[in-house]
Amino acid sequence: MWFLKKAYVILPCRLRLILKKGICYSSLSSKVNKTKVSACHIVHETKFRQCKVGAVYSIPLSCGKKYIGQTSRCVNTRLKEHNRLSDMKPASSTLATHLANCPGCIPKFKETTILFSSSSKGKLLIQEAWEIRRAGISCISEASFHLSEKVERYLGERNGTTRRRR
Repeated sequence: MWFLKKAYVILPCRLRLILKKGICYSSLSSKVNKTKVSACHIVHETKFRQCKVGAVYSIPLSCGKKYIGQTSRCVNTRLKEHNRLSDMKPASSTLATHLANCPGCIPKFKETTILFSSSSKGKLLIQEAWEIRRAGISCISEASFHLSEKVERYLGERNGTTRRRR
């Protein structure tokens, strides 16, 4: 019969051994089922900028300062949340607190820039901390964690902003 054809699948040696023994490793399933979300599939009501999934971003403020943050989701989704939170009383975020304490200050969401992008949450957190540190007093954000001097030196060398000490 035409529907009873045999199909052969060639498996890598290690996978073949695992399947023969009936062992299922969670690390194997995460590698097989791993999907990278690299594009945004949301139809945004308000699109502040071009969609980017997994990014460190900078929102300029009318007072001359800026807010730096990171998200593993679409930047437009996060900007929409910032926009909604900035109108809430009492202030429930760093950006909202700044806007409440700085009269006439307005976030320029449409002028948001992407400073770094990655699908790795760890890389996003490190880069966010680095960008906040680099921005100095012009940034209203606080990093999720502080970088050691060694890491700061490495990032500075990688980004070409500092030179190695001799």
